[in-house]
Amino acid sequence: MKYYRPDPERAKGLLRDAGYPNGRGADFTLDVIPTFPTMVNGAQVIQQQLKRVGLNITIRNVEYAVWIKNWQAKLFHATMNTTPGYADPDTAFFRAFHSTLGQNWNSWNNAQCDKLLEVGREETNFEKRKAIYDKVQLILLEQCPQLWLFSAELIDFAQKSVQGHRQHPTTVLYGFEEVSV
Repeated sequence: MKYYRPDPERAKGLLRDAGYPNGRGADFTLDVIPTFPTMVNGAQVIQQQLKRVGLNITIRNVEYAVWIKNWQAKLFHATMNTTPGYADPDTAFFRAFHSTLGQNWNSWNNAQCDKLLEVGREETNFEKRKAIYDKVQLILLEQCPQLWLFSAELIDFAQKSVQGHRQHPTTVLYGFEEVSV
């Protein structure tokens, strides 16, 4: 998509326009939870990519409970989070992005998105609901209150004695409902 094409020269220009020639002075800390390998590995990739435009970031390992406290209080320069897949777009978007009725994780305020999220959670017609959430996703791509970096592969495995397990499409452990050993 046009929203995710790397453009290091444009990024350097934006940094210059913001008063950070060669990225100097715009350095920041990226907090990760060391027991979450996707965060640790992802942070290293981000660090290397940002170095290409002159930004030097420091990756800081933060114990899980401290990370949650800092995340809720928004006491960080930047951080990463992991989210499971969600079967319903209301679950995926309302809590994270509604500016007043959700948790507003990114301190983002967009009245158009708020209205769409409110209408979307009340709409029962599938096609109309899909059109609403398509608009929400375009706003998120254009305004970029957060970046979605990747979707991890989900691989489940078990011993032969484990019966009845099925992978749930949301990546949450609902697949354990009918498991027996």
